[in-house]
Amino acid sequence: MERLKLNHWFVGDNKLSISFLRYHVSIRILKNDKTIFYQLEVMNSNREVLLFNFYSLEDAIIFTEQTIQKSKTLKEIVRLYQEQFKEEKFKSFQKVKNLKD
Repeated sequence: MERLKLNHWFVGDNKLSISFLRYHVSIRILKNDKTIFYQLEVMNSNREVLLFNFYSLEDAIIFTEQTIQKSKTLKEIVRLYQEQFKEEKFKSFQKVKNLKD
């Protein structure tokens, strides 16, 4: 478990959100037929949007606070997400599923 580093998170309508200089980020809790997941939306000042899915709220918040906040472009965010995903830094659906068994 990691401590929240930033103190300007907002909670409302079952959604977490935070604004940075370059981006607005919101995290929604969603459910499909197999599991609960967390959809992270990043929007820049041009209203361009990226969507990422996480199987852990902790991973979504950490990615927001440690990666998105420091990134200068949406392309950089995508690249860093792909690198961290490849390095298995996020909890995968399989790991979450195994915890339920």
